Amino acid sequence: MKTLETIISRTINKAKQGLKSLAYAGLATIAIAGGMREARGENFNSVVKDNIEYYMQTDKAVYNLEENVEMLYRVKNLGEEDVKFDFSFGPEYRQSNFIVKKNGERIWDTIDWPVTWSGTDFTLTFLESKEYIQVWDMTYNNKDKIIPANYDVTGVLNYWSSHERYVPVLVQIDIIPEPSTLSLLAIGSLAGAGIYTLRRRKNK
Repeated sequence: MKTLETIISRTINKAKQGLKSLAYAGLATIAIAGGMREARGENFNSVVKDNIEYYMQTDKAVYNLEENVEMLYRVKNLGEEDVKFDFSFGPEYRQSNFIVKKNGERIWDTIDWPVTWSGTDFTLTFLESKEYIQVWDMTYNNKDKIIPANYDVTGVLNYWSSHERYVPVLVQIDIIPEPSTLSLLAIGSLAGAGIYTLRRRKNK
């Protein structure tokens, strides 16, 4: 006759095996989904207006929780004539904004950076471009940590919304739990199922 200790031991071993299968299946699904999104180019987007390409990208489409999100916003002159971009503030490296939204609600941005109110500008010749790079540390503006979900990430030149070159470009990213978190959740679920099965057998 099997002892309770033997049954528990075998149940835990089965749970571990089930966990491995679940983890591999989950990671494979995530990898396939992420690969499909990157293959479709969903981690970057661009808009062309008046011979200017406005381009936004993140370094990945799918992130583990607590990773940094590297963002790039770029403007490129596709026309033969030079194009001048005028700003009423500076410094030059802050002439763009990055915004992160969840379910339409703004949770993080670079809009509140202090600026110097002085005229600045740059000119792009044919096929010349200018890039702005920013890193988001997966926190709210108040520094609280975010949760796994789908997020909208937008880049835009730091113009007023009524300006002709105010062209926001949006990409979507998925933030998922860290693999270790997934494993702990799976272990808890499988262990709970094993204990429930043992109790049912014992009560029979």
